[in-house]
Amino acid sequence: MGKDKGFLELDKRALYTFPKVVLEKTCSEIIISTCKPKGTFGEYPHVCDKKQDIGPLMGILTCLEQSSYEFNIILSYDMPLVDPRLINDLIELGNNHDLVIPALRIDQPQPLCGLYKKSLIPVIKNAFKKGITAPRKLIPLANSRIHVIDHSAPYFTEDMFININTQDDLIRITHKY
Repeated sequence: MGKDKGFLELDKRALYTFPKVVLEKTCSEIIISTCKPKGTFGEYPHVCDKKQDIGPLMGILTCLEQSSYEFNIILSYDMPLVDPRLINDLIELGNNHDLVIPALRIDQPQPLCGLYKKSLIPVIKNAFKKGITAPRKLIPLANSRIHVIDHSAPYFTEDMFININTQDDLIRITHKY
């Protein structure tokens, strides 16, 4: 997009603020994965990837290592339509799984919105040793569950996992607000 997506405006708010609102309702600790200067994204702690340019799985690992909790929600800042009720469902399902990833269809998991337990740290490190850097490829390596969101869920929308990657995506989602 030519600039940091987190600062694009949607409904007169920076895109990065949408997941903060969701996480503030469901989590007692928020850690932001970024190498930007402290304070760039507000008052929450920032952690920079141990190794740069590897992808989001390195950011997930870095956040898990810094987290004070076993249960951790990962939520990308370019997914502004995620509902806090989904996060609560993921947490409930986490009792029996180390990784719970939501999906609208079983073949379309959304690994940048999910529950990741700290117990995944060695699994992720082992994945890196095997050259695996994509969060989606972690699913078969862990005690995982893909949670398919039923159309009857009160928070279900076809666009709930829309990811803002282009100006067209931003324009398309603007009508939701």
